[in-house]
Amino acid sequence: MTRVRSALRALQAPDRAELFTVLLVLVAFNAISIRIATSLAAYSPAQAALGLFGGNAIIWFAIYAMLKLGLATGRAAGGGQVPITRGDKIAAAILLLSCVLPTHVPALLALVGGPLYLIATTGRGAPEWRVAIVALSLTGPLLWGVFAIKVFGPELLMLDASLGATFAGYSSSGNVITGPTQAHSVMVAAGCSAFRNITYVFVLAATLAQLFSVRLSPALVVAIVLAVIATMVVNAARIAALARFPEHFDYLHHGGGSTLFSQAKLLLMFVILGIAVMRGRPRAV
Repeated sequence: MTRVRSALRALQAPDRAELFTVLLVLVAFNAISIRIATSLAAYSPAQAALGLFGGNAIIWFAIYAMLKLGLATGRAAGGGQVPITRGDKIAAAILLLSCVLPTHVPALLALVGGPLYLIATTGRGAPEWRVAIVALSLTGPLLWGVFAIKVFGPELLMLDASLGATFAGYSSSGNVITGPTQAHSVMVAAGCSAFRNITYVFVLAATLAQLFSVRLSPALVVAIVLAVIATMVVNAARIAALARFPEHFDYLHHGGGSTLFSQAKLLLMFVILGIAVMRGRPRAV
């Protein structure tokens, strides 16, 4: 309720951090609106909710972090003493406009432009600066990851197939794993690419770092690399299982097995990055 009241207050007498936090959260919701709509069209509301409305736990965690960073600390950090400039008003109007157009594409672009504007016009560490970092990281899975798959799809899927084939003990050609029989042969599609999951590593790293005021350090960079490797290994293990156990294909592809592999990737991300962030937190003197 406190954050709801802060959001309403931001619309009535906006503090700069609160204003841009509310707008960037609205932009983020519009950017994932197509996923939400697709989920609601395919499943019942309860099923869609259990499936996180076609999103990802890390995306919803990042949105929560934006609200916590911008609404809970905006005025406390002195954000209300920072005047809203004419440039702020223009930027805010553009962000709001991107939310009312009947397509999610303007919101995706605003999710890039809005944070970049805040980063350029705000002091490092201010609430709106930290919110902007988290918001910008969301463009990884929502924009750049999708773009990379479309442009570099064959190369990325070839890597996925090669890793999966290595784990399965089979050979691969392009994005196809060739097993001893046709039933053991698997074609790796874009939805099964590890790259789609790797982008979430950077979202989680940025979110945790801003929540706990941790700067990018060599230790955090190493943790990010380890989380990326762990994600690729778990994804390759799932692909290998699909090839090795064709009789359990449905279970591993979109059933309980798929859920278990997804949870394993999520858990490893949180453990690896969480340890690095906790160790890098500023210590009280």
